[in-house]
Amino acid sequence: MSTRTPPSTELRNFYWFLRESSLRYVLNPLQKLFCPNGQPSDEAVSMVAGLFSRSINQFSEYKNLTEDFRPATGRRKSEEADTKFAKRIVSLLRENSSKITIEGSQSLPKYVDREISPIRTTRAKVPATGLGGVDFLAATLGDRPIPVIGEVKADSDKTPLFALIQALTYAVELATPHQADRLQRSYPDFFPATFSEVELLVVVEGSRSNTKKERYDEVCKFAAALMDKREVAQKIRNISFWWGQVENGCGNFTRYSVSHKQQP
Repeated sequence: MSTRTPPSTELRNFYWFLRESSLRYVLNPLQKLFCPNGQPSDEAVSMVAGLFSRSINQFSEYKNLTEDFRPATGRRKSEEADTKFAKRIVSLLRENSSKITIEGSQSLPKYVDREISPIRTTRAKVPATGLGGVDFLAATLGDRPIPVIGEVKADSDKTPLFALIQALTYAVELATPHQADRLQRSYPDFFPATFSEVELLVVVEGSRSNTKKERYDEVCKFAAALMDKREVAQKIRNISFWWGQVENGCGNFTRYSVSHKQQP
């Protein structure tokens, strides 16, 4: 039986705990726990994959095909809280993607919208953990485009690991059949065909700090290990990371990308 009340999944609750937690006392130690000695922990990878899988099941009954993912007019509060770096990335993608250079990549996803709320439901009780929204939504290129869930993290913001957990949370809430139908209805020009997978794109503002670069590299390895898990690969086709800066109106990034292994 479908429901119009968005459930609060295990993964969203975990994301919300991290969102409200201290960088120094929780997020940084958690990354060391997840990636001891710079390598992903098998136990941590299995834990996150399990959270993802169970949350997909928990969210699968939610159905709200009559509403868009953001109000027709006005701004969301989360837009007002965006960092300058996030605003610059969204602006470049929306207005002039030719000003973004990705090392080793010839194409960029097609910008669709910004700050969409996957669980936006008027006249329904939305969980307290339901604040915020996807930094930007894009679409892959080709004849059968699928959604690209974009999260942007400034140098002064939370860790790349947090950004990955946040993106995974939104993947849960956009990759169910009901939500795929809703995306098609809301953005028919971008998603004309049915889909059952999404991609994730995490954009991280580069830093001269060796420690922050090491943390970024660790999370890339953690994402690769996640994509080896069948329960994750069934819903996520690709996870990409951009590391770099926006200077003089242009963005320059290196790219790390991992796709799931095609099943025979």
